[in-house]
Amino acid sequence: MNIITFSTIDVYWLQHLKRFEKLLMIAMPTAKLHVGLIASGELPSLELPELQFLKRHAVRYVPHRHTAGRLLAFDRARASSLEIFGLSEGLYSDVDVDILDDLSPIVSLYPDYRIIAPHEPVDLTELHEFDVVPPGAHQIGFMYLRQYSGDTRFSQLFDSVAANYSSQLPGMFMPGAYVWNHIMTTHAKTETLSTHWHSTLNMMPVPFNSAAIHYPTSVQRLRLYIRYSGKSPSRKIEFVNEPPYIDKFDGKDTGEEIL
Repeated sequence: MNIITFSTIDVYWLQHLKRFEKLLMIAMPTAKLHVGLIASGELPSLELPELQFLKRHAVRYVPHRHTAGRLLAFDRARASSLEIFGLSEGLYSDVDVDILDDLSPIVSLYPDYRIIAPHEPVDLTELHEFDVVPPGAHQIGFMYLRQYSGDTRFSQLFDSVAANYSSQLPGMFMPGAYVWNHIMTTHAKTETLSTHWHSTLNMMPVPFNSAAIHYPTSVQRLRLYIRYSGKSPSRKIEFVNEPPYIDKFDGKDTGEEIL
């Protein structure tokens, strides 16, 4: 199964990426991981201690594109993910997701649909005001994407929607969710992925028995100190003093790129 993720190359996000990679390899040792490293400058060598764990995976340099609106550079990267790695299909996951069980059965789900994505558990009232996104919008940080012959590429769809709504996007809190949900409701046939496969931590009850768990911004730092034991449906967690699954990174969490 192809798994795709993107990360910047600062200390904070590389810690999350290393945790993502470690847990994925435990849960799915035969998965093919494709990592897009987003950087404003030249990509550092994978021989750097902080990046050596990526040498066994497919890694591509993704230049940071300055776009209008919050997080749209990442959202545009998602739209290009299949093209960047030369894939016809694959699971895109944000790096702040813990993959704990085998996700490969998703490959055979809903073969007539181009996108399979969970519902977004947070209130997207802002998106509803534009009369495009229905109640229960889809989560865009975890999507199974398919590119069939003759389909318009996701990157083209993204650029088209972003251009049509360019005046509204800069002031929106979640512009990427707006663009992607417009694609899902208007351009690409989309089906909903159940919480058995993916849940966000701000859902109740706490979804630690989902196959993949998303740690949103409010609990991202907490994620680094959570350790799991057992398997679903009796999986347990504990909080520990040092980040499990990853070696401690040198350098300060300043947001600056590792060069």
